[in-house]
Amino acid sequence: MNLSNKANEIADRLQHEATVKYSKQIAEVTAEQKGYIQACEDFARELRMYDRELTN
Repeated sequence: MNLSNKANEIADRLQHEATVKYSKQIAEVTAEQKGYIQACEDFARELRMYDRELTN
């Protein structure tokens, strides 16, 4: 294997590792975002129920 081939092999491996890491981070942040959205929706639902109780 010559130096150019080895350099390409290393670059490909590093690119793959970066892509895997980036994809994992995106998945984690997306899950966190969905959790926050769900919490906001739950909070709003509870407020609406409380408001209905007050008005009845």
